[in-house]
Amino acid sequence: MSYKIISVRDNPEYLEQAADYFSSKWSVGRETYHDSMKHSITTDSTLPRFYLLLKNNEQIVGCVGLITNDFCSRQDLWPWLVALYVEESERGQKLGLMMINHVRAEAKKVRF
Repeated sequence: MSYKIISVRDNPEYLEQAADYFSSKWSVGRETYHDSMKHSITTDSTLPRFYLLLKNNEQIVGCVGLITNDFCSRQDLWPWLVALYVEESERGQKLGLMMINHVRAEAKKVRF
């Protein structure tokens, strides 16, 4: 079994699937995710960013995002890791840690 993490920004063909997936895992409307992801693809800004965890290059089994802030009173704390999710059937394999390490590396690359 192989796993890989892809950026929705770098793989815009996943926009619809990503919006569906994030929305289905978190109690946030699909349109909210879709709008944020759609604009993240075309913006010059480094944030937001959304990532999907793919199993065998096809099945989405996890997700995570980086946003500017999720805590209104502390605008100095960013980027903010959000919406980390791993399917129950895939848990216990350190895939959550894999995604955290991936977004940490991505954050370092763009030097937020």
